[in-house]
Amino acid sequence: MKKHFLLSALWLLIASTSATAQIDAAVAQHFYYQPSTTSTAAGFVLLLPGSGGLRILGDDHHYFEMAQKLNQAGYATLIIDYKSAYKSAKRRVKESSGEKIQWAVEQGLAWAKAQYWLKEGVKPAVIGWSLAGEGLVLLSQNKLKTAAWGIGSVVMYYPSNQRKITFSKAEIPVLVLSGTTDNVTPKADIERTYADKNQVKLVFFEQAEHGFDVPSLAKRRTMRFPPLIGKKYSMQYHEQAATQAFEMLLHFLEQ
Repeated sequence: MKKHFLLSALWLLIASTSATAQIDAAVAQHFYYQPSTTSTAAGFVLLLPGSGGLRILGDDHHYFEMAQKLNQAGYATLIIDYKSAYKSAKRRVKESSGEKIQWAVEQGLAWAKAQYWLKEGVKPAVIGWSLAGEGLVLLSQNKLKTAAWGIGSVVMYYPSNQRKITFSKAEIPVLVLSGTTDNVTPKADIERTYADKNQVKLVFFEQAEHGFDVPSLAKRRTMRFPPLIGKKYSMQYHEQAATQAFEMLLHFLEQ
């Protein structure tokens, strides 16, 4: 069984690596690389935005600033604008949102290897916000893909799980950071989703809402979905929660 798994993982890696040369430039233009700014490299991290892509209610710099903070901590980063990348690929495959995001992560990793940004032997981590959780809940439980790509860990900020997939067996360490008053991805929903307490660490910050780590949301923003008649959702920055979450993130990556 072990031999079969290793052969399967090797096959997947070879197939994925051979595809790097085939990645369309139209797809790769939605990958944003930032190198570490320290003399000692700490690792490589992929960042996946939320449902708004690179914009959070008009804010188009949050993810780049997060990448910069990681660069200053010794991590090279690759932001993947997965919605735009997937659209550019013009794929003719019936896939869920999670499967589309997972595909984009693999494309980003393949591109990073092809560009020699991701060095051999380095275990990349993946950080995702909100909607990105749809893909990461799949990826974190996929033994073949995590092994083939050498993914070391996953961090999720207030992750979405619209398909209500049960997270029963994590293949890698997972950290979930959310707020107790988040009404977009509620605490109760997250606790029901992530049942594997051995590999998954859940952290909820008191009185923190969706978007608690986004400084441009200093003033609470609300919206209705569906528009006008739907439920009201809110987002707001929480400085203390944001600071603590980033410290936990760094500590988790170091482990």
